[in-house]
Amino acid sequence: MTETLWILIPLLFLVSLVYSSVGLGGGSSYVAIFSLFGLPLARIPPIALFLNIIVATIALIRFKNRGYLKLNLVMPLLIGSIPATYLGARWQPDEKILSVIFAVVLFVVSLLLFSKSKEIKTRFTLNTQSFWLLSFALGGALGYLAGVMGIGGGIFLGPILLLIGFSSPRHIAGTCSAFVLVNSSVGLFSHFLRGNVEFSSLLFLGVAVFVGGHIGAFLGSRKVSPVAIQRIMALLLFAVSVKLGMEIFI
Repeated sequence: MTETLWILIPLLFLVSLVYSSVGLGGGSSYVAIFSLFGLPLARIPPIALFLNIIVATIALIRFKNRGYLKLNLVMPLLIGSIPATYLGARWQPDEKILSVIFAVVLFVVSLLLFSKSKEIKTRFTLNTQSFWLLSFALGGALGYLAGVMGIGGGIFLGPILLLIGFSSPRHIAGTCSAFVLVNSSVGLFSHFLRGNVEFSSLLFLGVAVFVGGHIGAFLGSRKVSPVAIQRIMALLLFAVSVKLGMEIFI
């Protein structure tokens, strides 16, 4: 990765800027970028999770300070996701299975990002018990997937919550930032226990996403709409899913 470090730094800066503007860490795009540069898939999750933690922490602080974090929205999601993320990160599929999972998931994410509307009104109404059950199940499902892929899961959670009218876009961004931070921390801890974490060459990458995350979270917590840029990111995810799919069958 040393040879391509100076190409990765501006790319990761841009990814962190875009994703932090909507409360995400950028894990799915880190996975996409690293795979495009030929990093073995088995080595990608811990690196992506480390970068996720940096960006999601910045986004969480920004959105919380602006009043866009509601604990009653995020707690059932986290309670469901924490054990599921840990278990997902413990699973070690072989390289081909992991390639299939990455290809399918990144393809689905690209479609979700393309289909995201500019503004969806809040229309989500459930009684407390139904709300907790649904949120717990959703958190568990997305947490397990996040653990397997080495991402925070917010890239799935955000579009789903928007599509069902869960809350306002900025409150969803605050919810996603907490979801991503907690799941990324749990996933990285699981990888650390298995001895999979290598922090070499991460300093400059960490600085890049730290700066990008600050700028993106500052803009996103105020007025910038990231829809058009997210569709550009969707093109990247789509391209990587096709690349991985072709490699599986060649």
